[in-house]
Formats: sequence, structure tokens, C-alpha cells
Amino acid sequence: MKLNDTKIRYIINQMNLGKSTRQVRQDIQISHERVRKIYKKYKQTGIFPVLQSVGRPKKQLTETEINLIITSFSKHKVSASWLTKIIKCEFDIKQYYNYL
Repeated sequence: MKLNDTKIRYIINQMNLGKSTRQVRQDIQISHERVRKIYKKYKQTGIFPVLQSVGRPKKQLTETEINLIITSFSKHKVSASWLTKIIKCEFDIKQYYNYL
């Protein structure tokens, strides 16, 4: 189960009330080790831990790339996967379709 700020606050509040990591773990359905780490971080800093964003950072397109995509699409009116191939052939630029 995914953690969010509400669940982290719940973990800390329950641990402060004296519940064991096992009991809290069963309530939220995460590992007892994760409960222990969250509570340990809270005890060290005194503030609620904030979750980091996960995954690869988004790649920002430049203005020239955006204009290139818009003009190519208005000219050809095709899907993103085909537009990627057209941009590669016409302009010799490798542009992944999931950025389109």
C-alpha cells in the first residue's frame, strides 16, 4: 500500500500512543521496518517526514522543440509515434513520442 502524508501522521501518532510497530504495520499494511524507519526519522528531526517524489525527472522541451512539434503536427496530422519518425527523417532529430 502506498504511503501518503496522512498515513505517516497516523504511524507517528499511533507510535506516540504506545502501539508496537507490528500493530501499526497491520493497520496500514506495510513492513514493520518501514514503520520503524519513519518513526526513527521523526524522533531524530522532530518533524513529520516528507516523502520524496519517485521516478525519473521530467525532461523539459525547449521552445524550438515545441515549435518543431507543433509545425510538424499541423502539417502532417498524425499520431505521436508517427510524428517522431517524421521529425527524425525531416530534421534528423531524435524526439521520443512520449514527450509529444
